[in-house]
Amino acid sequence: MIKRIAAITFIFLCTAFAWGILGATIFQRTYDSDNSSGNRVASTWGSPQNQSPPTAAFEETFRRKK
Repeated sequence: MIKRIAAITFIFLCTAFAWGILGATIFQRTYDSDNSSGNRVASTWGSPQNQSPPTAAFEETFRRKK
């Protein structure tokens, strides 16, 4: 019974370690590719644009009774 628990724990730790390496690799590649391909994307699609959020306003009129 102890051997099975040890084997399951070992497999879990190895799998968690492998997922950590995979996640770090993908994270690093994402941010590295952003820096290197930014100019190529900008030459094809244009530079990044900033858009402000929409605004709303209303006007209320009141009638005065004489």
